[in-house]
Amino acid sequence: MLKKGSIDILVKGAYGAKNFGDDALQFFLTEWFKKNHYKVAFITKKSKYLKKMFPNTRLISQDQAFNVDAKTLILGGGTQFFAFNKISFKEKLAFYIKHLSFKKLLFTFQKRVLKQKMRANKSIGLGLGLGPFQENTPQLTAASNSIAALDEVFTRDRLSFEFAKSLNSKALKFTDICFLPGIIDFSKFKQPKTKIKKVGIIVRDWNLSSEGKQYYKKLQQEVERLKSLGYLPTYILFKPESYWQEYLENQQEKYIVWNPEKMKIVDFLKELMEFDLMISARFHGIIFASLLGIPSISIGIEQKLKVVGEFFPNSLQVWPYPFSEDLIEKVNDVQKNYAQVQKSLQQETNNNQILAQNMFNELKKVIQNN
Repeated sequence: MLKKGSIDILVKGAYGAKNFGDDALQFFLTEWFKKNHYKVAFITKKSKYLKKMFPNTRLISQDQAFNVDAKTLILGGGTQFFAFNKISFKEKLAFYIKHLSFKKLLFTFQKRVLKQKMRANKSIGLGLGLGPFQENTPQLTAASNSIAALDEVFTRDRLSFEFAKSLNSKALKFTDICFLPGIIDFSKFKQPKTKIKKVGIIVRDWNLSSEGKQYYKKLQQEVERLKSLGYLPTYILFKPESYWQEYLENQQEKYIVWNPEKMKIVDFLKELMEFDLMISARFHGIIFASLLGIPSISIGIEQKLKVVGEFFPNSLQVWPYPFSEDLIEKVNDVQKNYAQVQKSLQQETNNNQILAQNMFNELKKVIQNN
């Protein structure tokens, strides 16, 4: 018998931060659970927009997460464990101040000081991204202990799998949750494209490593070069970004930003579908571009934006740190081989959708056997 206040399935992730990638993860999970008639609750930041986006879904704030018992606890996608290095104390302090809230502070206190844990009969990592990690850090120790304790570990990429497999023999490699077919009909958003004209530039503030932050000025220079060559670049934000919004407004640049208080997932997809190429500093920018049939170039500011190249070995190029390679050459290379890149991208996207379906088939088995 489950205790009072318990639920069948509890899902934990970085939900509620107005980040399109995390909102999309929650959307895909919510729709899959609904289709399969599972009762589910999500641990989220306290955000009014989530209640509007998911009106019939139970949302539990982080500070209440330790008061619930669950049959199954799912770590629902995204990069939930990491510890970046080469970041100054000042930058680290600024990051924590920006993201600090009383509820987040209480959650951290309960977890790290009181050593409280979310209670579940079975725990599953689903589409997990892991790392990077700085050696000899509390984050690495905590992540290692958490991964080792999971009953099932379904990872998102090769590096995450290798890390998890060293700690948990049940680790398996799949792909990202948002490749799950049958949730969104992407054929409604695909348009015939024969060449590159409109270029989406997906950017993000980056204060987690000194290397990644160096892309700002170099990308701005490359975007100006794109304009001079006749391309039509538009900046895109997957969440509010203080540096980039200030820069774009000072430059009087128009930009697109995900606003979950006014938009639905499909509304944002309608904005993204207009582009012929994406240049992205966001992992899910590349994932959703592929689902829309749009070729991408990844800006390698961190680990997952490099390893994502393995998802698309024949269609994706990476612009790597220190961002000294000629980005325009990469754009021109995609332009020259546009039809072939599209063909390869379609096949590689299909392969990832099969992996995602297999992952959710395994998830269903685990839930049913619990």
